[in-house]
Amino acid sequence: MVAGVLSAESGIKGNDYETLYAFDKNGKVVYQAKGDSNSVYYDRFEVENKVVTHNHPRGSAFSAQDITGMVRNNMKEMRITSKEFTYSIKRPQRGWRKPIETVAKKAAEMHVSVSKAYQSQKTGNASSDRKLYQKLTTEGVRQLTKDFGWDFTVKKNK
Repeated sequence: MVAGVLSAESGIKGNDYETLYAFDKNGKVVYQAKGDSNSVYYDRFEVENKVVTHNHPRGSAFSAQDITGMVRNNMKEMRITSKEFTYSIKRPQRGWRKPIETVAKKAAEMHVSVSKAYQSQKTGNASSDRKLYQKLTTEGVRQLTKDFGWDFTVKKNK
């Protein structure tokens, strides 16, 4: 499983548009979708119970839509990759166990909080602002997943 996921992520982490892959339990790609610079749309029936990865060209961690979609579509694991980091949230053994309305509300609140902090702290320097947004989204997701009792990891890419 891991080799197929890592290979796919290596191929998309530097793209300037989002690409999504879904993998079966054997690590075989069973679905692929291409999006634009800010989003990728997918068939929900193709991602259920799958390990799903996609890239974020701006390098940010999970968006509110990613988190809501992950739970709504009962993904086994959702991964985000970028040039610098790979982020992962794994479904707990006993399932997500949170109503989708609660997840959507908390994810939207996280997004608003991150956006407000970003607006008040950005400098106008593109590189610094990108790193700031990356840091703020990571902190927001870390707190959200901690509150829900979910496994969230961040790994520096080589």
